[in-house]
Amino acid sequence: MELEGVMKMVFKHLGQRIREERTKYRLTHEQLAEAAEINESYIGQVEWGEKNPSLETFGHAW
Repeated sequence: MELEGVMKMVFKHLGQRIREERTKYRLTHEQLAEAAEINESYIGQVEWGEKNPSLETFGHAW
């Protein structure tokens, strides 16, 4: 498998884990976006594996 395909799978799994944690703590997209200082729609795109967040973004969120 190509590196690009592997990375796509990794980010999709990462997005699923973010969604699991967000819902475990009963946070809305809006609440998580505010805590992470990013756009609400970006949260959804990350959760669906469409966008790849930076480590800096994670630091703001958690």
